[in-house]
Amino acid sequence: PVFLGTTRALNEAGEFGIERSTSLRLIKATVSIPPNRELGSVSDGQDSPKPERDFAIAEMQQFDDKRQFSNSLRTEINKSASAEQEVTVFVHGFNNSFSDAAFRMAQLGHDLEIPGAHVSYAWPSRANPLGYEYDRDSALFARDGLADLLTTVRAAGQPDVIVVAHSMGSSLLMETFRQLEIAQPGWVGRNIRGVILMSPDLNVVVFRSQFKQIRDVPDPFVVIVSRKDAILRISSRLRGQK
Repeated sequence: PVFLGTTRALNEAGEFGIERSTSLRLIKATVSIPPNRELGSVSDGQDSPKPERDFAIAEMQQFDDKRQFSNSLRTEINKSASAEQEVTVFVHGFNNSFSDAAFRMAQLGHDLEIPGAHVSYAWPSRANPLGYEYDRDSALFARDGLADLLTTVRAAGQPDVIVVAHSMGSSLLMETFRQLEIAQPGWVGRNIRGVILMSPDLNVVVFRSQFKQIRDVPDPFVVIVSRKDAILRISSRLRGQK
């Protein structure tokens, strides 16, 4: 099971597409994971997934309100032993679809055996390698939705919330933290137990200004980078900065 919050609008086909929605929709998805695959790999099969080879959303439930979402999340948390009752929230990066957001959280949770409940924020990326500027605007647009999702997750009553963000999702997360801290100083430290930024697509000076706004920094706060990251090299050229 993967819980999702999304600010993607429904398209004419009734799917969560690339358009932006000002309302946060809350969902529980059951993700089917193929049994024989390489660890770390995700194959979605596009429109014709094969369960023995591809990830697929086998079932999806939309909640009518935040209370229903929190209750269902709390039930999932309580399935774990008391020492493992935590929530991991994943914020995807550039060039991801709604399904990608669900599949990657399912893959991380499964392969790394992450305990507790798993949540993913599906912000409105264009899911296209040529959609970088669209995604940058969407990441700014999506701050309110992520703030809403994080406060809703905490309403489930679980203090151990770990947030993992990848690529452009790291920029979105840091902007959201800054926004929450301005509104409620100390919110991040009171409500987030740990943070992991993976290959953050984020200017260092901007990051420092955002980081300074956090009054009580979660510990651990981990930043993982690689000199071989091709996407960040492209981002660097587009920005004219490292």
